[in-house]
Amino acid sequence: MRKAFGLVGGMLVMLTCLAPVRAQLPPGVKPIDVFTAGVDAAEKLVADGKKNEARFVLLGLAPIIQRAQGQLPGDLLPRYEKAMNALWEPLTEANQAAAGAAYKAANAEFEAELTRYAIALDLFTPKDSLSFEQYANFLLKAKECYPKAEACGVAYAAKAPSPVLYLKLATQTTAFQYLNYLQRILISDGLWQPFLEKNILPRSLQKAGEELARITDDSPVHAMLMAADKVREYVGYAKAIDPKQPQLADLSAKADALLKKAEAKIALQTAENRMPGDSYKGNDLEALRTQLMAAYRRAFPNEKPVKLTIRGDAWTETAEAWSEGDTIRSGIFRWLEAAVAVENEKAGEVRVFYVRFGRQWTGRADEFGEPYYSRTSLSYNMLKSNL
Repeated sequence: MRKAFGLVGGMLVMLTCLAPVRAQLPPGVKPIDVFTAGVDAAEKLVADGKKNEARFVLLGLAPIIQRAQGQLPGDLLPRYEKAMNALWEPLTEANQAAAGAAYKAANAEFEAELTRYAIALDLFTPKDSLSFEQYANFLLKAKECYPKAEACGVAYAAKAPSPVLYLKLATQTTAFQYLNYLQRILISDGLWQPFLEKNILPRSLQKAGEELARITDDSPVHAMLMAADKVREYVGYAKAIDPKQPQLADLSAKADALLKKAEAKIALQTAENRMPGDSYKGNDLEALRTQLMAAYRRAFPNEKPVKLTIRGDAWTETAEAWSEGDTIRSGIFRWLEAAVAVENEKAGEVRVFYVRFGRQWTGRADEFGEPYYSRTSLSYNMLKSNL
């Protein structure tokens, strides 16, 4: 099946450089050329007994008939009609009702799938707003999903009525929409490959090299980790396009080395990190510590906090107002900063979180409610032995 369909998609590959376009077909590609390749493919499929595949091709070519407005030259249209009549009964008054029922049933059954695949294979709408990474992922996913999209198109065609009915209903948006979906699936086969090989592949390798070049031994740990992740991402694009690309092994090894260097820095910093001491000046230090620890456990019941220190020397009071839809809310709050050490997934380490706790005024005298967790500002790892 793919070999015959490739006559359509393969011809388009030769005629376009795959620049983003705004039409149903790539620039420089003439509808007559697509139609010729499609009719050739349909005739071969009919000869090979692949009737449903041939129906799919003919349905996918139907929009060109409507747009050409009778201007298809030579014997192309008669050849199309001959292939069509070999696959469907000619549309008559006697069978038009049954064809209409088949049309509605096929649309109802395949609408969701065809719509999804048509979006995934939209190679002809400009993608100027996408980043390099977004466009690379789009093309790779289009390539990956094509076999399922093609199978969906064939399954739809097996239950669909003659293209003649669609053309008679061409003034109805829905009827032409399905033909456009089928055309997009039909002619997109293989269109992504030249662009992946000539654009995405070299740019991925270039970007991977640039990420490595901007990192030095003095770069922050987070920059090293981000660079290693990006290199692996770019290597992933390149590997999906050409797994035998000779630069892949070297780039992967350098990304691994960069990650190990970052991990060594993290280990050194973890050994040096310490938890801040108590700065609270009130007389209720231990009782307040117990309250704040309980508030943290309520906010994060699945965590295991092992120590809490109070970084602020006293509660600070603020009056705040905010909107909730059309309603204005306001309140008076007291805030206090603390540090909480939590058991880490790595044995022998804890994660220290700098957190803020709040209390809201009850509206009575100087009474404020129970402390509650408000937010986290930063965190870092440290050795549990250094607590």
